[in-house]
Amino acid sequence: MLAPVSAVTSPHVAHLSPHAVFGAAQIAIARRDWASFFGCFEPHDLRRFAASALAAYAREMDTDDPWLAAHCLAHGASLNLLGGLGGGAVRAALARLEDPAAFVAPLVARLQAAGRRCPVSTTLFLGESLDGLVIEGGTACATRTLRGATHGIVKFVRGTDGWRLRLF
Repeated sequence: MLAPVSAVTSPHVAHLSPHAVFGAAQIAIARRDWASFFGCFEPHDLRRFAASALAAYAREMDTDDPWLAAHCLAHGASLNLLGGLGGGAVRAALARLEDPAAFVAPLVARLQAAGRRCPVSTTLFLGESLDGLVIEGGTACATRTLRGATHGIVKFVRGTDGWRLRLF
């Protein structure tokens, strides 16, 4: 069972265990705190979220938006990525992101603020619990359940900065 919401509020505590990082992600998504939410994921997943967010932005928003150009430039990602989403060039550019969470969070926040489709469900993990957690070295796996019904499997990886979620 997860710790109460008030017990998982410090970013230094949030990644000490799979349960704690899952709880931190639940709190962050409930608050629509995208920076904290994406801070719970491992880099591979963050790059997939970034590709999805860019695709959603290209589909749902104005790609001539000066904010988008400045945001991409600030993170070392060329704005011409929008012309070839899904290709190897996009994956290579996203692989070079120094802080993929800081790149993807504002994209998702802008999509949500504009009432556009987001690449992440705003109810992901809400009300769920973890069952059958198995930790093997630096990886872990558990079943996500909501009101007794299985909602899927979630994986975790442990890095030098603690546990992170892995969905993909």
